[in-house]
Amino acid sequence: MRHSHNHSTSIVLLVLVLVAETINPAVAERRNADHSKHHKDANGRMQRSHKSIKSPENAKPHNEVTNKKVAVVQAQTGTVAVLHCKIKHNNVTVLWLKKQGNDSFTLLTVNASTHSWDKRFYASNEKDNKDWTLHIMYPKESDQGLYECQIFTEPKTRVFVKLELIEARAEIFGGSPKIVKAGSPLRLSCVLRRSIDPPMYIFWYHEDRMINYDLMGGAAVRHGRQGSELVIPRAEPEHAGNYSCVPSNARQVSVLVDVKHGHSEKQAAIQSGTKTSAVKATWSQMYFWNFIAMLIPILTFHLSR
Repeated sequence: MRHSHNHSTSIVLLVLVLVAETINPAVAERRNADHSKHHKDANGRMQRSHKSIKSPENAKPHNEVTNKKVAVVQAQTGTVAVLHCKIKHNNVTVLWLKKQGNDSFTLLTVNASTHSWDKRFYASNEKDNKDWTLHIMYPKESDQGLYECQIFTEPKTRVFVKLELIEARAEIFGGSPKIVKAGSPLRLSCVLRRSIDPPMYIFWYHEDRMINYDLMGGAAVRHGRQGSELVIPRAEPEHAGNYSCVPSNARQVSVLVDVKHGHSEKQAAIQSGTKTSAVKATWSQMYFWNFIAMLIPILTFHLSR
């Protein structure tokens, strides 16, 4: 009976405490503050938990390794420019791009597939499967500039290559015009200036006719690493005219050949002077003998008297 009484007393005291907390504003405010603090702590823990898990949208892209050193490749116009891109692993995607503007790049090749309308560009790794080379056939001035090779590994690698072009030119010794006496040898020597690659060919033209394989009378063409020579043993009037040296990878040059008949101009001038002196001597002799012929009758008349 006493135990039941104590239980009833505890219930009454609990009810009185709850009523007091509800009526007393300070107690209620403190309870709300504790609840709010607990809620903020829970939210903070949840936010920290969310920050440790990156969403795919906010995650950084694949790491990239950029070769800050720009390799410089010099090539000669009219040849084949070759740009190298070394790789460490096989079976990777390799792109070659050409810079067009400030931040604009044009796709040229993807592995061995050309994606440019200009088919002078193609990539290959046939000689070395660890080197994807970009080939540019017969490069021209507009092909100069910055190229980028992208290697799709993890991390992705970017390599930059700058292409510089050099234009070689042909030169014929002696300049133009070239005067030769008929019957004398005609020798035309053509040399390449600023050439870094030997030419695939050097053609000689007489007017509009290519004469490398159409030579007569002992004429010959001799080729060297950086030049060519045309030799005609006996120059004739039909050999006069315009001659052009046309290399495969350099600017061509032309020279005018004039074949003179007989002696040279200097010899002709000497002979002309000699003939003039001889004519003058002949006229002097004629005047002398005419004078003698007139004088003889006069002397004969006076002596006969």
